[in-house]
Amino acid sequence: ALEAAFELTRLEGIIPASTVGSDIVQPFEADSYYDKIFVALNEYRLSQIVEYLQEMIHQTNQHLMKTEIWKIKDKERFKLVGVPLIRTYLEAILIIAQAFEPVLPEISDRIFAALNHTRCKFEKSKFWNQLLEGSKIQTRLILFPPTTPNNP
Repeated sequence: ALEAAFELTRLEGIIPASTVGSDIVQPFEADSYYDKIFVALNEYRLSQIVEYLQEMIHQTNQHLMKTEIWKIKDKERFKLVGVPLIRTYLEAILIIAQAFEPVLPEISDRIFAALNHTRCKFEKSKFWNQLLEGSKIQTRLILFPPTTPNNP
């Protein structure tokens, strides 16, 4: 979802305006995952947190595939539908990065850097609408570099 969202922006790597107040459906219930992750973290069940993260990523990918925003050719429709969806996917990626922090902080840091966002905790009080409109994002992000003889 991360690379797809960056590739689909058609916004020159700029984070679009907030979707607060729109009727955009979020790809996953962040509140529910926060509660689950919080319990698992307090019980030191890190593998369970990884499973929740995989679910969040899968749901975001499913949502992206269902909306098919890359097929929107009309500029006005893209502005009305595609841009708010892109913002929502970028926000989902940020939430996932926050949830990654306890188990894979290096991956989390790379996502924060790609989104040009300072490291922040996974907090229930603020999920959606954390990204700063107009911030420049990296257009490519490699979370897991390929393994080579020089880079095992």
